[in-house]
Amino acid sequence: MNILEPYKVFSGAELFYEYSNVDTVYNITASFTCREFTGELKVNSQEIGL
Repeated sequence: MNILEPYKVFSGAELFYEYSNVDTVYNITASFTCREFTGELKVNSQEIGL
């Protein structure tokens, strides 16, 4: 079984964003550590802009 351990939550004023249509958001990111996994890691070049 793959177990995820909570690592850190990122939030706050530095993650505030205002879009060109004046919509605003406060982004929140929860990150985890995984020490064991199965499968193959693959880079999605479209998602990271390569």
